[in-house]
Amino acid sequence: MAIGHLLDHTCVIWRKVEALGEFRESVKTFEQPFEVLPCTGTRKNTVLAQDGPGIVNVGDRRIYFDIGPEILKRDLIELLTGGDAPATLEVESVTRPRNHHIEVRVSEYNGPAPAVGS
Repeated sequence: MAIGHLLDHTCVIWRKVEALGEFRESVKTFEQPFEVLPCTGTRKNTVLAQDGPGIVNVGDRRIYFDIGPEILKRDLIELLTGGDAPATLEVESVTRPRNHHIEVRVSEYNGPAPAVGS
């Protein structure tokens, strides 16, 4: 049974690439290994936990894909459409439960986005 009918968001995957520039300096860019992909996700679970002197929200957020694309740890997921868009998320882990779908644990990404590679 596929989960395609549940995928109500679209996203782009950005993969970090590091290469040597013209003067042998490290140049970091992103490449887009796939076209726009359908996905769905969960919002961050709001769980109150004591962390040091106060209480903070902790929890994780997950994005789900149909079987197919090879998503790697540290890839960026840019949500284009859907209830949670726009958002940029960084992949923390990837699992394939029973090889039925792809489940990706993500965190909010606030870093700078380098120029897109060709």
